[in-house]
This record gives sequence, structure tokens and C-alpha cells, in this order.
Amino acid sequence: MTERQRILLLLDEGRLFLDGISSNPDIAAQLDLFGVKSEDVTEGTLLLETARTSVTQQDAAMAEQKLATEAMLKALETAYSAYTLLCEVARAALAGDKTKLALLGIVGKTPRTAATLVPRGAALTEGLAAHPELAQLLTRHGQDAAALAALQAKFAAFAAADSQQQSAKGATQRATAAQNETLKDLKAWLGKVKRLARAAFRGDKQQLEKLGIVAR
Repeated sequence: MTERQRILLLLDEGRLFLDGISSNPDIAAQLDLFGVKSEDVTEGTLLLETARTSVTQQDAAMAEQKLATEAMLKALETAYSAYTLLCEVARAALAGDKTKLALLGIVGKTPRTAATLVPRGAALTEGLAAHPELAQLLTRHGQDAAALAALQAKFAAFAAADSQQQSAKGATQRATAAQNETLKDLKAWLGKVKRLARAAFRGDKQQLEKLGIVAR
């Protein structure tokens, strides 16, 4: 059974138990004798609704994270493609001069992660500003100011998308923690009242089944 299935099963167990009490006054009266009072039922109803809400919120957070991840990956590919094109031009224009390429942050393989690609973009911008002769050389090979501005815009879009994804991941983690806590509370309450119900209706399979309890 998957974690999702276990969650849905727990919610359904809570619903069946509470529905059984609300639609069967005789069951409610018998449970009252065994300590399951009206305030306990009210507590269970609140726990169930809180758990349902937390599951819905966690689902929404997961969906937002998925969208944010897709947007980040798209922005990453766009920035990566533009940056590697410039690197190819720079290597050709500078005849593979590693010292001059290093001034632009072009060293080794081009990374494909936010942690390293964004700094490469910053190094390129700073390097071109500090060495106008290299900027002029790139301009002569099609990478003029407009092309560089477009590249910077792609890096900015990627950085923003990556930040949004990190924010969405954090929101999902918080929603998951909240969901787990509410499910834990519901499970504890349900475990207690089910044990009392089995005692209250020991040997009465029909009444237990009305509460969603399979008689042992």
C-alpha cells in the first residue's frame, strides 16, 4: 500500500466511524457508556476536517512545486543554451586562450545547475566589463551588447525561476509536516475510540460494521 493510499484509508476510516455515530443514536448512546462522549465526537469531527484540509493543502503545494520545477527546468535550458553558444564563440574568437577565457569565467565544462551556472553568468558580465577589449572581440563575432543583454535576461529569468522553485519546495515541506501532524492526531484519536467501540460492541459484528470496523 502506498503512502497516499494509507492517508486516504485513514480519512475514510474516520469518516465511517463518525458517520456511524451520527446516523445511529443507539450506537452513540452505547459508546457514551464506554467513555466516548459527545465532546469526543466533536473533537474527532474537528480532527477529521483539519486532516482533510491539510491533505488538500499539501496536494496544492505539491502541484505548485511541480509547476515551479517545470518552469525552472525550462529557464535553465534556455539560459544554458544561450550561455554555451557564447562560450563556443568565445573559445573560437580567443583561439582557445585559457588565460583570456578564464577572465570571462569560461573554465572547463559548462555547468548545468543553478549553483554554478548563475555564478558563471555573473563572472562573464564582470569579465566583459573589466576587459572591454574582450567585449569588442566578441562583438566582432556576433555577440554584441544586445546579445549579451539578452543573455543576462535569460540568466535573470533562470535565477528567478530557481528561487521560485526553492520557495515552492519549502512550502511543500511545511505543508507535508502540517499534514503529517494532523494525520497523527487523527490516527491517535481513531485508535482510542475504535478500541472502546470494540469493547462496547464485543460480539456484535453488525454494530461494529456500522462504524466501519471489521470484527475480528
